[in-house]
Amino acid sequence: MLNFCDDLYVGEGIRRKSRIIRSLKAGRKLLSTYVLVLCDGPDQLEIYHNLFLSSTACRSMDFEVVGIAASYGDALEVVRQITCDCLESRGDADLKAFLKAKIS
Repeated sequence: MLNFCDDLYVGEGIRRKSRIIRSLKAGRKLLSTYVLVLCDGPDQLEIYHNLFLSSTACRSMDFEVVGIAASYGDALEVVRQITCDCLESRGDADLKAFLKAKIS
């Protein structure tokens, strides 16, 4: 299940954000959409293509979505933006703690 944070980071290539979010929640397959999620393990963020998240293996898993992008390069740019915001706010690069504080 995809849980979207209220303050979602959106890549420059994304058009019609609300439509894409509705499609992702409905499990539709979008060819050019990447999703940035918080990791459960020691890593901070994962970048997944939408087709991976719509697979049968992932449908039973929960993901906390913090960003969406139109391409992998766009997703890397979103990660850069999150990192810059984190450095400005906290003075470190603990993206997971920064994003969890924004979510709750």
